[in-house]
Amino acid sequence: MPTPAQRVLDIEERGDVTVVRFCDRMIMDEQTIRLIGEQLMKLVDEQGKRNLALHFGHVEYLASLIVAKLVAVKKKLDSVGGKITFCHVDPQIYKIFEVSRLDKYFDVQRAEGSGDGS
Repeated sequence: MPTPAQRVLDIEERGDVTVVRFCDRMIMDEQTIRLIGEQLMKLVDEQGKRNLALHFGHVEYLASLIVAKLVAVKKKLDSVGGKITFCHVDPQIYKIFEVSRLDKYFDVQRAEGSGDGS
């Protein structure tokens, strides 16, 4: 179980959707990425969550290492009839998904306008 100093995700239930917000603006280091992967898998495996919305509202940088974790979570959800959506994706982050063609693999919703990040 992560200590408060290791909290990398904020989790909120909205009906049957589990909204997951990233705590860090810069998702870069290996330990943070590992913790994100572990916490997302626990939502699916241990808590039975089937509909995840990953909220990228204030994420400014995303290391490519996280892609493998997100793909693993999507595969796990696909195997149990679940769904993962990326929402409030900043144009810069969206460009990363687009260039790597992950926008075709994941359901990626761009941030609209400047927005308030909610």
